[in-house]
Amino acid sequence: MHGDPQKVGEEIDSIRAKHGGSVLPVQIVAKAKSPSSILHGYFEWDDTEASRKFREDQARALLRSIVVCSESEDFPPTRAFVVVVEEEASYHHITDVVENDEHLEQVLNRAKRAVKAWRLRYKNLQHFSELFRLIDAI
Repeated sequence: MHGDPQKVGEEIDSIRAKHGGSVLPVQIVAKAKSPSSILHGYFEWDDTEASRKFREDQARALLRSIVVCSESEDFPPTRAFVVVVEEEASYHHITDVVENDEHLEQVLNRAKRAVKAWRLRYKNLQHFSELFRLIDAI
């Protein structure tokens, strides 16, 4: 269940204002505990289900933290596991992905979308103008 994005933003902003201009996730969860809160539906309140999902998130974080290091300085550390979608999303070792054209194309397209999204997120920060110029050149 999701609410009106405007109202959700206003609710989070009211929490932020109440706490001196910044907001912590724990403050949002505390507010969302009330079933009447617009934020309530964004959270899993069944503790068994929530703990299962949390452990799955921890497993995903673990997979994202593993890197492959090369002895050559030409190759920086690279994530060992990346997501590939076949029937469902699953993690594949990067060495297998680069040997499979379809999987590699998926990963490269996702990386391109991530760069575009990052660029849009920070487009108004002049501090990145030189970096944007380099990205555009590529």
